Amino acid sequence: VDLKKRITEKGLLMGFQFLSVGEIWERYLDTIQKDPNIKKSTVVTYQTASKRFHGYFGPEIEPDDIELSDGSNWRDWLEEEFNLSEASAASTIVRTRTVFSWAQKNGYCQTNIFLEVHKGSTENKQNEFYVPMEWFEKVMAICPDQEWRVYLALMRIGGVRMGEAHALTWENVLWNENQVRIISPKTERFQGHDERVIPLFPRLRSELQKLYDGTKTGPVLTTILKDRTQRAVDGQLSTLIRHAGLEVWPRLNHNLRGSRSNEIFSAFPDHVAEYWMGHSQKVAKKHYLH
Repeated sequence: VDLKKRITEKGLLMGFQFLSVGEIWERYLDTIQKDPNIKKSTVVTYQTASKRFHGYFGPEIEPDDIELSDGSNWRDWLEEEFNLSEASAASTIVRTRTVFSWAQKNGYCQTNIFLEVHKGSTENKQNEFYVPMEWFEKVMAICPDQEWRVYLALMRIGGVRMGEAHALTWENVLWNENQVRIISPKTERFQGHDERVIPLFPRLRSELQKLYDGTKTGPVLTTILKDRTQRAVDGQLSTLIRHAGLEVWPRLNHNLRGSRSNEIFSAFPDHVAEYWMGHSQKVAKKHYLH
């Protein structure tokens, strides 16, 4: 971005026409649709990738303003929000790499951070990070409102996925049973795995009670994603972490849940932990346990 500013000031932008991500996707799709050598089925796969991309980033941002951490958070979001398998998420990233390599070649952007986004399994141990409770408490202390505190508590205390947090309704907070029914967008395609019940852990109950007025129905989280992309939410969380005097950890939401997974598998029998977390110990060792 600094390079773009310098060459703009010096009038050296000959051959460059920097575009927003929405414009880049639009031009690329138009180009391949007009190419008689590209199958319609291939065009459809890129149209699908475009929708998945814009669902997180929106169309207005400039590609050179997207950081590697944004790309990594998007990859996690693809699996949770779009209920994608690992292979499907990887395919989406591969197509996105192709689009922005084309854009870079044509002078529409300077960089392509998606070449560095890990596309395959999440076995990249460098991205694993245990979020200590002390860090969690520091971020909770400066949250802008109670809904943000509940959002973070659902992941760090409840161990739920980001998409599950957004899907939670007050009807599924079972106060009398001291439980929470979790509807899972990610695992609903597997028979018998569309929902699970977790304990209403004391700290989670406390945060939910502060948000509940005794009459609320419908979604628990109503403002965090309102008129915003998930990237904007992740950006605000990164800002909160920095304001708390902490270093922003990788894979923000994934590692909040992963930290709780570590604790649950360490404290309870495997079959109990597997049910509460919604994944097996094998998956936990692959993706979470450090």
